[in-house]
Amino acid sequence: MAGLRERGVVIAASGGSVDVRVAAGAACEACGQCCRVDRDGLTIEGAIDRFGARVGDEVEVEVPQEADVRAGIIVYVVPVVALLAGYVLGNLAGAAVNLPPDTTGAVGAVAGISAGLLLLRIGGRAAASPQRLRPQVRAIIAPGLSATPEDPGRIGQEPPPGGSKGKGI
Repeated sequence: MAGLRERGVVIAASGGSVDVRVAAGAACEACGQCCRVDRDGLTIEGAIDRFGARVGDEVEVEVPQEADVRAGIIVYVVPVVALLAGYVLGNLAGAAVNLPPDTTGAVGAVAGISAGLLLLRIGGRAAASPQRLRPQVRAIIAPGLSATPEDPGRIGQEPPPGGSKGKGI
């Protein structure tokens, strides 16, 4: 089953992975697992690149469907479990030390959900993104212009300043 496909422009490339700027779609904004949303739009981060895309290239990126399901489970289930676990532990601790169990349960719930969200913030992206669930570049649609004029191997490259004209006498 195919996943979500987006077209965008490579804004960073290194070591077999690229960051791709795409139009901010509602599905991607809500998930946030493999991308970030900022004032300039949406950036898919760390997409696997087997084609050698360079900065400026227009590419098609596919986010596997399983990544969306897994991200949903992590983003919605982990905080709820942390909230409930915090409440139960706080309630039991309050009863053990003769404090109102509902009050200590509420404090435990706040501490539990805070710890769960912190855990997601620190390690959620890495834990949720094994190699097979990472976004992948499926094709280079249009090569961009090279950042350096010394790179003659790029299609569509502008000639260096001065071009091929000879010096006048």
